[in-house]
Amino acid sequence: MPLLASDLLRKAALAAARPLTPETDDTDEGYDDDDFPEQFPFWYNAPSGVQKMSDEKGGIDAKRQKRRKGGSIDDLRPPTPPSPKLNRRASYLDHDSVLQYFVASGDEETKLDRYLTGIIDAFLTEPSPVYATQPDTPESLKAKFNNAQVPLRRKSVGKSGTSAEDYLKAVKANVVDRATRVSSPKMIGHMTTALPYFHRPLARLLAALNQNVVKLETASTMTYLERETVAMLHREFYKECPAFYQKYIHSPEHSLGVFCSGGTIANITAMWAARNRALPADNETDAGFRGVDKEGLYKALSYYGYKGAVIVGSRLMHYSFKKAADLLGLGDDGLITIDADDQFRMRVDELETRLAELKAANILVVAVVGIAGTTETGSIDPLERIASVCASNKIHFHVDAAWGGPLIFSTEHCRKLSGIQYADTITIDGHKQLYTPMGLGLVLYKAPTTAQAIRKTANYIIRHDSLDLGKFTLEGSRPATSLHLHASLNLLGRDGLECLVTRSATLARQMSVRVGTHPTGAFQALHTPETNIFLCRYIPTSLREKVHEGDEPLTDTEDEFVAECTRRVQTTLAAVGTPSAAGLEAAARSSDDTSPTDPHLEPHTTSLPLPAQEFTGFVSRTRVRFQNRDVDAFRIVIANPLTSWDDVEDVVRHMVIIGERVEKDVWRERFMGVLGAADEVTAAVDGAGGVPAPVQVVRKRSSMTILPDRPKVERNSGEDERWKTLKVPDVGEKPWVGWPYDI
Repeated sequence: MPLLASDLLRKAALAAARPLTPETDDTDEGYDDDDFPEQFPFWYNAPSGVQKMSDEKGGIDAKRQKRRKGGSIDDLRPPTPPSPKLNRRASYLDHDSVLQYFVASGDEETKLDRYLTGIIDAFLTEPSPVYATQPDTPESLKAKFNNAQVPLRRKSVGKSGTSAEDYLKAVKANVVDRATRVSSPKMIGHMTTALPYFHRPLARLLAALNQNVVKLETASTMTYLERETVAMLHREFYKECPAFYQKYIHSPEHSLGVFCSGGTIANITAMWAARNRALPADNETDAGFRGVDKEGLYKALSYYGYKGAVIVGSRLMHYSFKKAADLLGLGDDGLITIDADDQFRMRVDELETRLAELKAANILVVAVVGIAGTTETGSIDPLERIASVCASNKIHFHVDAAWGGPLIFSTEHCRKLSGIQYADTITIDGHKQLYTPMGLGLVLYKAPTTAQAIRKTANYIIRHDSLDLGKFTLEGSRPATSLHLHASLNLLGRDGLECLVTRSATLARQMSVRVGTHPTGAFQALHTPETNIFLCRYIPTSLREKVHEGDEPLTDTEDEFVAECTRRVQTTLAAVGTPSAAGLEAAARSSDDTSPTDPHLEPHTTSLPLPAQEFTGFVSRTRVRFQNRDVDAFRIVIANPLTSWDDVEDVVRHMVIIGERVEKDVWRERFMGVLGAADEVTAAVDGAGGVPAPVQVVRKRSSMTILPDRPKVERNSGEDERWKTLKVPDVGEKPWVGWPYDI
């Protein structure tokens, strides 16, 4: 008797309903599709699948038992579609469901937006210290961020869970309230600055779109926008004809440049391309060398007969080139540095000499790096002369213009970049003077074929003939941050960017004049700023005449005194005005690893801080070569469009006030400390200012000289009794004018 269709279906059902045992190979763990229909899967409306599975267990088992015993054909029919009244999205918004965070909810998101808007407004507008130093002790900060366990959010395990509101409140209290105010007009020490307001809603838009520009399939329109943005900057620097850009802007085989997360990755990418182009495949010989990218550096150098490979640049090169040399197999010794002149620009004569030496030694020069705006001084190398040297030696010429590149928009300052148009590659940072959020850099290629030297493909994405941007980038998955730069270029415009960079450079030049002609003579300028970075240092009262009017250079001990005062002025300035008195005291005592230490010296005491409501601003500090010495210097960076001349003047005023206190502290600390160590001490007093002059110390137990030389005061037997009656002030007690020579 032939089997009916119902019998066939019943047998199939019985065969499919296998018991779930550890030995079974049932990949779906024994659960059938209709156990949890797609219209309402169990994980949509519960804290986890485990809980829902336990809730449904009885119903599932009953269905299976019924099938094993044989049921009607109705049991095997697909479930009835849910009623239109069933709102699946409403089930996602159940507060016990993790999917509530993935489904748009007008009320919840609007509430969070209002809360965040208030936090942002307060952060950007309310008076506050800059918080460039630690606002709390390291111990208290570590205690706040000391959880190494991912928390549970399920209420079913007895935990109350953390709502988005609770989380943001904790972030505000622990992070935002004392986060560094990089947008403060008095934050004139680093390259991070205030941003145009439109980047904040754009950041939210990018988070909602969540595009991945590694491939066209996850960035169908952003891919084209990114290529357009690269072309806009390429034309500013290389000024090719319109037909050039029409041909290459969207060519899948070519690239005018690539975006990356910052200048470090851009510089590494440029050096990667330079190395691969210097050691290419050789298909013209029987040896058939396949290139350094295929066979590695050792074989490549051997094939071409080189004894090594190096990157050459100024000693003020960015530290990212150390990383590039390491990653490319050259090592730290493969980074050759050239001295700079008194304006911190590469000496081209030394470059030519060194290149000739390397050529004679059969060393491959992968690239020569010119800098358009060094990170320490803002100086610009003579790019045109360097380009000529590279052309005559057939060497890849790279310009690191991460900082100074936007001067290209300034009619007044663009001439300083003359020669950059000959660079094979250029690094630009959008998050510096193109005013985009952090994490946006790019490298430009003069020749659209340069990127082919580093092209990598795959089978599932970045295929050979695709428009995928990931073919030419070091990084893989990337956010579509190019939208931020596209917005800056379009909304600020060429004329707006010109206004911003010209104003910043002008303000820095004005500050250098103000500092150099300050009536107190408290500062010494180290150079004339070419961009908007300026270096100077603090000069103690007793040395100002010698520095500003004398031809004699400072002695080593005098320079050491200047360096210590400069370091302490910078750290104290950064700490004054913060609510943490402990932080102020620690900052005032601090100095970097180069500061002298001595076990005989007592810890100095800090003068009373400025009133807490008087927020003093921030300047950074660096160490550079100046007058044949490595010296500590204030590093002043003026890039914030909100910084006014009054802000600059206020920071200078506080530096002078703090400097007067610091130099007394340094003198008192060292002089009184060595006196207590029973050393031979002689000193002189600056009677005009009432400030003790530096002291010469000749140690019996140490050869370290503490302070500058001064004429010795000869003592005789008749003075012994007067010296015996000398009262030495305690540490922290202010010595009287003329002490100890008024006895």
